[in-house]
Amino acid sequence: MILIVGIAMAGWWLLHEPPLKANEIRITFDHGETCRWSDWSFRIRREVVNNRGRGAVFIPGLPNISQADDTDLRVFAPDGTKLRIFRDDLRQMGLKWLPDPNSGYNNVTTLTLTTASNTISFPATELPKFSRSRVLVPVASHYFPEQDDDFMDWGNVRMTLAGTAPEDCSTDREISLTRPGHPKNRTPILIEFADK
Repeated sequence: MILIVGIAMAGWWLLHEPPLKANEIRITFDHGETCRWSDWSFRIRREVVNNRGRGAVFIPGLPNISQADDTDLRVFAPDGTKLRIFRDDLRQMGLKWLPDPNSGYNNVTTLTLTTASNTISFPATELPKFSRSRVLVPVASHYFPEQDDDFMDWGNVRMTLAGTAPEDCSTDREISLTRPGHPKNRTPILIEFADK
């Protein structure tokens, strides 16, 4: 009896949950937790190594981080063309994953982006040049114009979805959109944006 009442109340809550505000997103994780984030943005980071050569002398330099935040999504499409998707056109991101039997991670195999007019799938892609890394959403070079597009397409820039989460949200406050590996029980499966 208690179980039936609990299921009925959960169903009522889902049907009567307030709609997302313009600055909110809703994230559902693989363990069933749902969190609303506010003031979200796509955060782009790139580590720049300041090494120099002076004659035959190699001078290692300290790295610095280039960072940019934006609510428009700027990425390479699977065919290599640049996309700029405005925040008002975003509807949801769905992540499909498989458990990694050798680690505490889930491996995301595909990120599917749904917009007001289109659906685009970004499969996890192995990077070239002897790299064992994989990348999901290649970041367009709009953020760092001095970087060649070929290098940007290899995924040396990291993109996360960042935002302000309530204290009762037990999961991360940033979600990687370029690293396919996510810790088990903290793997997002659906990211919903406010319907405009």
